[in-house]
Parts: sequence; structure tokens; C-alpha cells
Amino acid sequence: PRKIQPYPSPGGYLRLISDESTEESSTPRDPRDVEPAAQWRLANKAGQVFIFTSMWWCSAILVILQIKEVVSFLFPFPFALTAMVQPTTAVCAFLLAKMVHAKRAAPPPLQPHEMLYVAFIGTVQGFEIGLTNKALEYLSVAGRT
Repeated sequence: PRKIQPYPSPGGYLRLISDESTEESSTPRDPRDVEPAAQWRLANKAGQVFIFTSMWWCSAILVILQIKEVVSFLFPFPFALTAMVQPTTAVCAFLLAKMVHAKRAAPPPLQPHEMLYVAFIGTVQGFEIGLTNKALEYLSVAGRT
């Protein structure tokens, strides 16, 4: 028999099965054996994912329209705008993460190769956002249809 042990992850706890214990998994094998309460929790989770994904995409559209307006009329320097917005967003995300995860144990330090991955992905994302803002300077974006 196997015991399910929690493994910390950014979104909560992943359940991994270990060979070293005697406790059985409580996961039913047949989908018809799932309780109605468990089905409700699954539907509730799916609804939450749908709502948050919709909010994310709506926010992304609104941000693009706002950047287009700023670059077109108020501040016609898209790379400078990116250079100001990205660090401000990073500081806000850092402070929010510190507040939300204040009581959690510190994660293990990044290995050098992981640090290179993060730096590379961050650099590519920075170029992508800057070039998108530059493109918005030239492209027309319809505010309404």
C-alpha cells in the first residue's frame, strides 16, 4: 500500500504517491463511485478556472487598449513606457507575494542553471512586451465596432 504525501507547489499542494507507507489512496477508481459532493467541488473548481481565465483575457484586452491610447496620444515613447511599467509591475508583484506568502517557508534557492532560465525567459518577455508596445504605435486598434 502507498501513502499520499503532500508536496509544496506554487498553487498549493500536489499529491504524490510514495511506496514507503501503508495508507491507501482515497481516490476512487471508477468515475461512477465519485460522491455528488466531490462532483460539485470539481464543477466549482472548473467554474472558478473559467471565471479567472475570462477575467485575465478581458484585462489583457483592456491593457492593450490603454497602452495604445497612451502611446498614441499621451506619451509617444513605447520603449520608455515599457521600461517604466515593467519595473513598477515587478515591485507590485514582489510586495504582493511577500504579503500573501509571509507565513510560508522559504523555497529552496535557485540553482545557477535555473537562474539562467529565469533570466532568459524574462529577457525574451521584456523584448516581446516592448516590441508589442512599439507595434501599437503604428497599428490601428478598434475601440468599438
